[in-house]
Amino acid sequence: MSYRATGVAVLECKNESNSILHMECLTNPEFGYGFHSLTAAMNHMKYDTMPVLHALKRAYDINLCVIEMPCFTQNARSALAIGMCWGFAAQFNASFVEPSALKDWSGSKKGDKKTMVKNKVLERIAACSHVNNNNIVDALGLVFMTSDLIRTMKYDI
Repeated sequence: MSYRATGVAVLECKNESNSILHMECLTNPEFGYGFHSLTAAMNHMKYDTMPVLHALKRAYDINLCVIEMPCFTQNARSALAIGMCWGFAAQFNASFVEPSALKDWSGSKKGDKKTMVKNKVLERIAACSHVNNNNIVDALGLVFMTSDLIRTMKYDI
């Protein structure tokens, strides 16, 4: 989850098959400078992003929510945005993972950027190879990573 662009994917897992029910990228305008910009950003999250997430949770009766949350930042403005996202994400009964979890799942090494994650996701959804938004790719990666983890725990232990 981020202020500027949040990838969302809803996956239905039954037995050995996964079905993508929904995928999109929720966007907000650029985070500006100053107190009024912070207030505007909070309003965008509150009135634009969060209602969509709550509606998806209700519409699909989601029983597991995984949110990738950044932990570190390089400047104060980004720290404000991340803190705001953490506050809004706290509304969900979710499992939180750091961005490195997705890279570990994909086999990415330092400096690989998003290539390995995207390749691993596209292996699973060849029919959706037109997905070119990195936020959606990450969201799909999170659901596949979680699905893999659950299957491993359920069947391999």
